[in-house]
Amino acid sequence: MPPLILIVDANPWTRDLLKSLVLAVRADALVHEYGHGYQALAELDQRKRCALIIVERPADCDGLDLLRRIRQRGAQPLQPVILLSDHSDATYVRAALRLAPTAYLVKPYAAEEVLRRLRSLLPPAGDASQAASAAALGSLDDHLQRMAAEIDAVPLFADLPAIIERCRESKSCSLGELETEFGQDPLVTATLIAAANSASQRVGQSCQTLSQALPRLGVGFTLNLVLGLSLRRATRLAEPLLAGRAEGYLRLAQRAADCARLLALRYVREDAERCYTAGLLHRLGELAVLQGVQRWCDGGGALDEAALERALLSYSLEFSAELQRHWRLPLELHELVAAVHSLHGVLPKPSLILHLAAQAANPAPASPSTPCSSTRPGACSVWRPPSGNWRSPSSSWVSVRCRGDSPGAGRPSAGRSPGSAPKGRASPRRCLSCRSARAGGADGCRSACRCDR
Repeated sequence: MPPLILIVDANPWTRDLLKSLVLAVRADALVHEYGHGYQALAELDQRKRCALIIVERPADCDGLDLLRRIRQRGAQPLQPVILLSDHSDATYVRAALRLAPTAYLVKPYAAEEVLRRLRSLLPPAGDASQAASAAALGSLDDHLQRMAAEIDAVPLFADLPAIIERCRESKSCSLGELETEFGQDPLVTATLIAAANSASQRVGQSCQTLSQALPRLGVGFTLNLVLGLSLRRATRLAEPLLAGRAEGYLRLAQRAADCARLLALRYVREDAERCYTAGLLHRLGELAVLQGVQRWCDGGGALDEAALERALLSYSLEFSAELQRHWRLPLELHELVAAVHSLHGVLPKPSLILHLAAQAANPAPASPSTPCSSTRPGACSVWRPPSGNWRSPSSSWVSVRCRGDSPGAGRPSAGRSPGSAPKGRASPRRCLSCRSARAGGADGCRSACRCDR
């Protein structure tokens, strides 16, 4: 029978961390999370006993008060309780030890210590519990539809255990070093920003970048959160096809983020880091779909590349919106990510920059050497930027419409209005590079301006 674990704390991200630690020890555990102490007491009234209670900081009472109420019930043998507290003074510690907690840890604690205590308290799962997950999942569409409201993670790319060990061993690990280590991974970035915007951490304006989130969380809590992420079994892709797709989406997200930051530094300097963050997160939907397909494969589903393509097209936007809702990311950041996919109404510069950066980072499937479809040879001259210059914020990414088959390209059209160009000459147009208005020929401004020659 799966063990029942109660976790009581007001901070949802602390509860999520402790749940990850429990499931790392016993993947089959039944974990109930509560923000208030009275909710845990009501659960105990119904079940009389559970395998373990982890108490940190309930919203309605002190952790020591909740432990005292649990002990007043007189259950024998004593109900196992791990108490995590901010108090390290001798008076408080003596009062807690009189109530015989199973373990008493003072914050800031290392998640590795909690993990060690859990391994000593929870017996390992048997083979029967691991084999009980062979239930049929149905089709891939059915599975993804069920997962849409439950998705809470995407694949993890950073080598978190090595980073955490390196930071723990360093006596002077700074927030700048953490930002460098974690700033390339979408899951870690989104999780830390969401944790910094939780009700228990919220002070002043919302955090929209990693550099804003880390000072609120601190080094210790940040390392504990990322350790919890590294222990999740649902953040790894075992299928080579899914892992390859995920690496491709990560590269596209990182390229879009770099391009957005470069453009923002040129035009809206104060929003450069926010544009970088939105660019890094704009492929969350595709990554979440890949994670859902991996769970389906773990349950016995057969991977089909055509079905994978359909799933990515059908569920990416829905999963992205659901993930951002689950993490409660700031509305401004949510709108900035959404600007990648569609533009509506009058938008601020950061939204336009992000949209352009995503388009530049995601190359079109057509070959750049594809000839123009104009039926008039020599009548169209479409400028293309030199290869490899997509990173440059000064590149002129201008879409030029072919005029080869349009009326008036190189010849006058009937019914000209007064004040137009004289008959037999093309209307003045501006050069794409020097922006000067010159009267050009049928091939645009190239015949009248030296800058493009």
